[in-house]
Amino acid sequence: MRLTAHGIEAIASAPGQIDLLAVTEDGHLHYRHFDNGVWNEWEDLGGHLVYPPKAVSHTSGSLAVFGMGPGGNLVSIIRNRKTGKFGGWVSQGHGFVGNV
Repeated sequence: MRLTAHGIEAIASAPGQIDLLAVTEDGHLHYRHFDNGVWNEWEDLGGHLVYPPKAVSHTSGSLAVFGMGPGGNLVSIIRNRKTGKFGGWVSQGHGFVGNV
């Protein structure tokens, strides 16, 4: 996996857990987390981001990630806090300029 200048985002979504998000040179968002002293493997979440992602956790275990796709398309992907699985990418609108 080769990271780009688009950067990374790190957030603590639950006590003792670190969620790490990185954009690779193909624009895909990759995810891994640190839990109970162990890092899991990277997971390719797809997408096509042109700026670093931003993440928020509004309840313990939840994770919402936002990013800017081509043409100013603001997109998001949400992790289900019960299953730990991510849903699909959702457009939040077009015509945005710059970073999220």
